[in-house]
Amino acid sequence: MVLRLNEEIFGDAVVLSRFASQVASAIKNGYKVLIVHDGGALVSKALAEAKVEAVEPAGSGIMNPKAMPIITHVIEGINDGIATAIRSGLCGCDAKVFQSGIASGSPIVHGKATGKYDADFNGEFDYVDQPVLSNVISKAGVIVISNLARFECTNDFGFVAVDPDKIAASLAKAMEGSFMVIPTKPSASDLSSVAQD
Repeated sequence: MVLRLNEEIFGDAVVLSRFASQVASAIKNGYKVLIVHDGGALVSKALAEAKVEAVEPAGSGIMNPKAMPIITHVIEGINDGIATAIRSGLCGCDAKVFQSGIASGSPIVHGKATGKYDADFNGEFDYVDQPVLSNVISKAGVIVISNLARFECTNDFGFVAVDPDKIAASLAKAMEGSFMVIPTKPSASDLSSVAQD
């Protein structure tokens, strides 16, 4: 199953813990779970606190290069938080949790720049690396995937921010219908019926 999470889950420790327990139950029932997330309002908050504009100059649509390290830091922190919560829920289970869309993770999702400037870290979804996905999913019960897609060009950070909904839809397609898909933003109770099957 492919799940697209919103900040109502990853932004609330109690809700995330409950959700992670339901994911663990689904895995123990034989499901493979791919979780896709972005940074939500947590990114906006971090940029505001740092007094850094996401886009510069205003209205240009070009991502401010000073913003990308902040965006990356927040999104990687969210990815770690989701993975840690699920690992706790899997205590006593052999299933592994893999992470992608972070500096140390397997590059499953690839993106491309939408602008003509090296400083443009806004991107769009390009493709899912099917061999990497197949290899990882054969070993993992869960893959936690951020919306930071690998960018193989002149971007010093190696990532562009892409639409997480497109990532979720493309992952489901790449798995050729072998996964149950929840294409919208789920609540923490959406896995209850699956976990109890």
